[in-house]
Amino acid sequence: RPVLALEAWAGRVDTRMTDMSRVRYDDHRLVHDMLLQQIALQREPHEMRNRMTVLEQERDRRER
Repeated sequence: RPVLALEAWAGRVDTRMTDMSRVRYDDHRLVHDMLLQQIALQREPHEMRNRMTVLEQERDRRER
């Protein structure tokens, strides 16, 4: 009986460890996705400014 109890306990511990590992992975994935989104949001204004600069330069060249 003690062996069965130990095996049952070990099984529960393994299940909990697996569940915790999945939760940590999900958390890590969420943080990763949020960082990618933040980078994309930071790039958009920068790319827009660059595009505006190019358009202004093209306009200035045409006006000369």
